[in-house]
Amino acid sequence: MTDEERIRAAYRAYDDSGRAHLWDRSNRGYARLSDDRDRTLLALLARSLPAERPPDLLDVGCGDGGLLGAAMARWPDVRGTGLDLLADRVQAARDAVPAATFVTGSADALPFGDQSFDVVTAITIVSSIPSAQMEAAVASSRAGPRSCGRSRWRRRWRAASAA
Repeated sequence: MTDEERIRAAYRAYDDSGRAHLWDRSNRGYARLSDDRDRTLLALLARSLPAERPPDLLDVGCGDGGLLGAAMARWPDVRGTGLDLLADRVQAARDAVPAATFVTGSADALPFGDQSFDVVTAITIVSSIPSAQMEAAVASSRAGPRSCGRSRWRRRWRAASAA
């Protein structure tokens, strides 16, 4: 079984067992945690997005597009792109955030050129990576960030992956 198949199977099991509702915003506890996380992420994005031109933002493991939707609502000139392994999540994101571009794909084989984005976020995928090989492939991605230099997290992840 490939890493991608294992990830899909895990999410299918969440759906089949009813556990998926734990990550639904109708769950007040999850909604509160999500709101706190999103406030923090938006504050980090405020410091990271370039001001001199419309920024390109990629969210890897975008799920339903919530982070991109919040970022594009706050900064209307952001060009948002989301990538998720699960086609149903990509469709939900397209429905929720029609101004963004959403792509079905794997974080370890991003379908974008080198430095295509100013800022790349990958919030939930870290807990979903099932192997050291996939982790190394994700950490070696060169899709971003551009020369604006917002890559502290990625450098730390690469260093941890190499150890």
